[in-house]
Amino acid sequence: MGDFKGSVGGSRRTIAPVHPWLGSLCLGLAVAASACTEEPGDADEALGSTSEAVIHPRMQVGVRGAADYQNNWQNYLGNAWNNCYGFGSTISSTDDWIYYYNLVGAKAPLEETGDAWGTAYGSADTVDLYFMETHGGNFGSDTVWAMWDQNSLVNSTAMRLGDDARQLSVLASLSCDVLASADGNFWGRWYNAFAGGLRVSLGGWDLLYDAAGIGASFATRVQWGWTFGDAFANATIGGDGRAKPAVAVAATDANSCWGRLGASAPNIFSQARVRDWSIGYMCWVTWN
Repeated sequence: MGDFKGSVGGSRRTIAPVHPWLGSLCLGLAVAASACTEEPGDADEALGSTSEAVIHPRMQVGVRGAADYQNNWQNYLGNAWNNCYGFGSTISSTDDWIYYYNLVGAKAPLEETGDAWGTAYGSADTVDLYFMETHGGNFGSDTVWAMWDQNSLVNSTAMRLGDDARQLSVLASLSCDVLASADGNFWGRWYNAFAGGLRVSLGGWDLLYDAAGIGASFATRVQWGWTFGDAFANATIGGDGRAKPAVAVAATDANSCWGRLGASAPNIFSQARVRDWSIGYMCWVTWN
């Protein structure tokens, strides 16, 4: 990861305070939303020593995103399709690209009500790795993602990923604030989503930026065998040096949690699923 500065954190099951409306919002407020769509800054991409694809079990991959939104209820994301197509087309040389959809009517297929409806609906649990670009936010008690439909938000507390159909392993969302942790309620926002057995979540702990090339860069580094966290951080910070990416996992205890942060394409399927009250700890790494 070159000179990227990272920090780590964790939350036990007994720590779950609720502080409504804490955390910075990346959608709903025009100023915050536009911050997510600024043009990329001048950042040098940190390259790792591995620069060729490594052998790994074939993953099934789903891609969804939104560039514009119904009645302009969210700001336009000019590079969303570049990133979504770039990720899918790049990863398809080593893995199976199952679907490529927009976010029209996507709330149910991402929440528990419809995450096993099938690939024709773009449901999350029907693939191993789900990549999405859209606006994101932290409402204190909920992490949210904006869908195309006006005022439609996917809520983390309504999700349960990893226990239906194909059983999702990695949720990668190019979205602001979805992995915010400073307010102490990470557990409250993310327990339901991880309770189905989701192995890895990727997103911003603060702002991410709509810079071209992030999707393809992320896919390439996944193919190189980098950990999902390092691959996502390198791609987002390489796209714009102001990006604040993060990776989070859940485990039975703190010791095993740190080990699970090493998940990568070669080893992701060897990690045991941890579900429901077997989850005793969540941990994360953030990059500045």
